[in-house]
Amino acid sequence: MKPEYNIFKFKQAQNKQTGFGMLEVLIALLVLSIGLLGIAALQIVSLKNNHSSMSRSLSTISAYSILDAMRADRTSALAGNYDFSMPGTISVATCKKTGTTLKDVQINDWLQEIQNNFGTTACGSIDCTSTPNTCEIKVQFDDSRGTQGLSNQTITTKVVL
Repeated sequence: MKPEYNIFKFKQAQNKQTGFGMLEVLIALLVLSIGLLGIAALQIVSLKNNHSSMSRSLSTISAYSILDAMRADRTSALAGNYDFSMPGTISVATCKKTGTTLKDVQINDWLQEIQNNFGTTACGSIDCTSTPNTCEIKVQFDDSRGTQGLSNQTITTKVVL
């Protein structure tokens, strides 16, 4: 005996599912768009922190640029002639060294370089008198764009001349 097949029942079951429904497509688009927004947010945070890292590297390079000038005039630097204190209120007018001697011009050029790299709220300081044969260079700048950056971020470099 042969089993009997009902052809009409088979066609009804086959026609039940013919493709994606509109709801399924909308859910897939929602999941995809949330994923893409997450990637975009990650990219924004990455760019901000990359900028912060670049600023910290530039501050170190700036500190070493004045240190090279101080090493060329070591006796004067150790005597405290290169010392410069950061003003209380930093601006283009206050973060400036006046004078026409070589050390004054070098310090003023260094301070101008800092403000060109970081903006008018940035400044630097030099202290070679607190510890014998050691100088402390500070570069202060606005790093508030970084994830945990400060508006008055200070990078300190201590060296033995």
